[in-house]
Amino acid sequence: MLFFCIILILNIDTDKFISRKKMIEKVLNRIKLERFKNGFSQEFVANELKISQSFYSRVESGKNSLTLDLLLKLAALFGIPPEELLK
Repeated sequence: MLFFCIILILNIDTDKFISRKKMIEKVLNRIKLERFKNGFSQEFVANELKISQSFYSRVESGKNSLTLDLLLKLAALFGIPPEELLK
């Protein structure tokens, strides 16, 4: 019976489940993409958001946490709905 349960667990479609780390990477990559699409430097974005360039760089690289407030400001700066950054 235990063997059968293990087989069922191993057959779960793991593609449907995305880890927290992968989700964060996906959002950060989307932010970088939007920044590049708009031709913005990290320094420009940081100045517009009134934060330091080094702080923004750490956010974009995942070393500092991305807050909801910052996500909303980034979306506004990029001229897109916030949910676009979460796709």
